[in-house]
This record gives sequence, structure tokens and C-alpha cells, in this order.
Amino acid sequence: MDKFWQALLIRPGERASVVYFFTIFFLVEGGLSIGNAVANTLFLKRYGVENLPLMYGLIGIALACSAIIYAATLARLSAERGFQRLLGLLGCILLLCWWGISTLQLDILYPLYFMLYEIFSELLVIHVSLYLSQNLDFQESKRLTSVIMAGSQVGIVFGGFLLVGLVSFLNIQHFLFIWFLFIAVTFLLVRFWHKRRGVSPFFRFDVKKTSGALHIMHEVGMGIRLMHYSHLLKAAMASLFFLVITFYL
Repeated sequence: MDKFWQALLIRPGERASVVYFFTIFFLVEGGLSIGNAVANTLFLKRYGVENLPLMYGLIGIALACSAIIYAATLARLSAERGFQRLLGLLGCILLLCWWGISTLQLDILYPLYFMLYEIFSELLVIHVSLYLSQNLDFQESKRLTSVIMAGSQVGIVFGGFLLVGLVSFLNIQHFLFIWFLFIAVTFLLVRFWHKRRGVSPFFRFDVKKTSGALHIMHEVGMGIRLMHYSHLLKAAMASLFFLVITFYL
């Protein structure tokens, strides 16, 4: 077994951390793969592909607003606290959507869930990477990131097999509850890990930073001014803009 860890360039004191973060990426991506299948199936079955341009236009606006709020609020927390808040909010939303679709059969929940999935899938992928960066130094990142990120691919494959295995026994909306279970396990793992290990070692809290709507608007304004003066930032934003359009097309 030692040769296996040595082949992956994992030192003895790092094994627990690698297994932990591998599991986190596995659970996050496994849940997202299930949530993606549910979102596409429920929406396309009732509203059809012709409504996708309208949905992606609304998602773009909603995601831009969500990203601004995320950057101005959760980014000031330690990554594990922000992660728990994101997971807790998503878990509550999933339970409400599952109950509303299964029991009340509200048609409005199908496009609403589709939009919420797109927003939270982006935020979770961003935040789990931030979470990893606050727990690994530069040398550890070079050696361990590829192994940890493999958990994402394994999670996607596992989520696909889980869908194939259970779709004959469960209605598609009940997979929302299965995704909730992935979220709940992830939340408990993060909480238990940091209860024993403490705050992420590379988180730096600035006591001068305050919260509130005015501070959020101030930070957004600073970002816009920086974009005005930075040619590199302009080019990066333009390339990302067209990359996203290409991806969704």
C-alpha cells in the first residue's frame, strides 16, 4: 500500500487530507451530475427545447447577480464556512423543490429548478476550488491537485451509473432527494473535518472588511474601475464571455 501512495507522490502525513478532498470532489460532482439530469429531463419534457434561449438569457442575468453577491459576501468568510452556507441553502432548496414537484405538482418549479441548478452548479465548482486552495500550499497543490480532482471524474461516472441503476424504480423528481443526500453527507464531512482541524490554514481574514449593501456596491464599483484601466482584464472578460456563449450553444 505504501508503494501506491509513493507512486502518487503522496507523503504519509498527507494521506488523510487527500482522501478527504477526493471524497468532497466526488460527492459534489456526483450530486451535480444527478442534478443536471433531473433539471434537463424535467424542463425539456414540459417546456421543450424552444424555450432554452429564453431560459439561458434569464440564467445569465441571475448568475451575474449571484456571482456579485457571492464575491462580496461568501468570499470574505473562510472557505469551509462559506461552503457550509452554500450547501445548507442548496439542501433546503432541493427539499422544497422535491416536495413541490412530487406533492403539489407546481409547473413553475420546473423552470425555476432548472435556473437554480445552473446557478448553484457554477457557484459550487468555484467555491470547492477556493476551498481546496485555502488548505494546500503551493508545493502540495502541484503534487496533490491532480489526484484530488480525479474525484470529480469518478463522481460524475458514479452519478451516471446511479441514475441508470435507479431510473427504472424511481420517478425522475425523486432523484432530487438523492442529490440532497449527497449534499447532506458533504455538509457533515466538512463540519466534522474542521471541527477537528480548525479553520483552513491559508485563510486570511481582513478585519477592516465590513458587510452590507453599500460595501457590496463599493466593491463592485472598484471592480468596474479596474476593468476600465486593465487591458488584461478586459481581454480576459471578453474571452470568457464568448467562451460561455460557445459552451451553452
